[in-house]
Amino acid sequence: MVGAVVAELISRNDARVYWRALVENAVGLIRDAATLLDTSAGRSRSLLVLAQEQLGQSAVLYDLASAAWSSQSGDVVLSDRFVSLERMHPSKLVAAIEQDDELDSFWGDYSREDAEADLDVDDYLHYLTERDARRKNEAAGFNAVKQAGFYVDRTPAGVRAPQDQERGTLPEEIRRAAGVAEMLLVRDHTRQQAGADGYESAQDLHAEVLPYAHPEEFLELMQRVNGDAEPPQGDGIQSAS
Repeated sequence: MVGAVVAELISRNDARVYWRALVENAVGLIRDAATLLDTSAGRSRSLLVLAQEQLGQSAVLYDLASAAWSSQSGDVVLSDRFVSLERMHPSKLVAAIEQDDELDSFWGDYSREDAEADLDVDDYLHYLTERDARRKNEAAGFNAVKQAGFYVDRTPAGVRAPQDQERGTLPEEIRRAAGVAEMLLVRDHTRQQAGADGYESAQDLHAEVLPYAHPEEFLELMQRVNGDAEPPQGDGIQSAS
């Protein structure tokens, strides 16, 4: 079939370089989004959507490659789903939303999982259908938001420009995206601590994303250390008001 997407084989080392580059780029985009928060909310939100795409892509790659990294043996099969995802922005965003849905339970809030456990089979299947539809709708919305933050557009309602966008919930969105990046990095660190052969640290990225995932806690820590710390660039992430 012409144009069919097929699985590809890459070395585990190349997969590791690829994964780290995705996460590093995502962390940099989160930093840039926070920097622009107070001066250009539209561009800030667009950069954040780009970061979320990279996080989603990195999460899928991690699932494919982590076993080979832990055993230090074998190559990595990039599934046809992943190869297709590499070219599809909404698919990357769906993967990112999946990770965001796991963020609360990662930090010990299992209320959603507890509610799911109480559902009977029919209700659970209905819940899964609605959840998947929600993720696709949110991904489509994020992709549109990404464009709106970069381009001036003429609509039936008038001219729409990036500079017209308001902050809204953007500070919390930045915080959660940073939290997802942190979660992915912690998972990688924990995997290696649990007995993986060799160690390939990404703790420098964890340190870089920490101020955006936990801004109040980070600022408090820095103030305790030297008494006069300034918040990271884009200090508006501390509050959505």
